Amino acid sequence: MDKWEEDARNRLRAQMSRQNISFKALQARLDALGIHDTPVNLSNKIGRGKFSYSFYLQCLEAMKCEPSSSAAPVEVSSED
Repeated sequence: MDKWEEDARNRLRAQMSRQNISFKALQARLDALGIHDTPVNLSNKIGRGKFSYSFYLQCLEAMKCEPSSSAAPVEVSSED
């Protein structure tokens, strides 16, 4: 696992821990958003740290969290 995967894993796990959210509870919250997975698959995916940024954002949304302001999208103008 590289440092980026480890950081992503640790950030999600930390947020789950702060809110006392289990993998089963996360699965139920994701399911309510139309994202279907099992608690075991979520545990494995997060444990490996190999997931897309969209999955990370989905988890934050399910936990009612905002991504850090440094990760917020910015408008970029395309000037030639």
